[in-house]
Amino acid sequence: RGYGGKTGVAIVFERSSIDALVKKQQASTTSFTLIHSDVAYGEDWKKTTLASYVSEKMHIFLDKDFVSKIRNPPVSPEIFDASLRVAMAFGMFIKHWAFHEEKEFRIAVIKSFKSQQTGEQDRLPVRFRVNGQFVIPYVELFKESERLPVSGVIIGPATNQAGVKAGVEIYARSLGYNFPVTISETPYRG
Repeated sequence: RGYGGKTGVAIVFERSSIDALVKKQQASTTSFTLIHSDVAYGEDWKKTTLASYVSEKMHIFLDKDFVSKIRNPPVSPEIFDASLRVAMAFGMFIKHWAFHEEKEFRIAVIKSFKSQQTGEQDRLPVRFRVNGQFVIPYVELFKESERLPVSGVIIGPATNQAGVKAGVEIYARSLGYNFPVTISETPYRG
């Protein structure tokens, strides 16, 4: 699921198609690394593919001769930088156990070491949006894709779920989508 805005709408995607879109997007960019994984809830983070990747790479940082390894191969500054960025992104894929029913999937976009050193520009310019008191950087992904692999939409708790559902159905049809729009059984407590 991916969540949209403040409306309490969850967008459900076809996982294998999203994986393919991420691979295609990564192949078209050199200045960003895309990391995608299921979100891990509570202690489940230890079982994720991302955790396996980080644990494989983290042995580099835990070694007592770490500094000398950075200065001498096999660990170049680029590899160090990439591994550190992955480790920092790791926190974006962990949530409290109370949210486990979401079965969320996330994509992290990390600026590469090379592009920072050279000032290289890419087809993924960083944009900004304002949300309340925050200015949030983001990049637009999958712009070259004709359509996103949406398999459904779930309308979350709201005062007018039927109205939100009708609006989503009309909007989806206007874009050529034909997927189910369902209403969450979670009660509204507004």
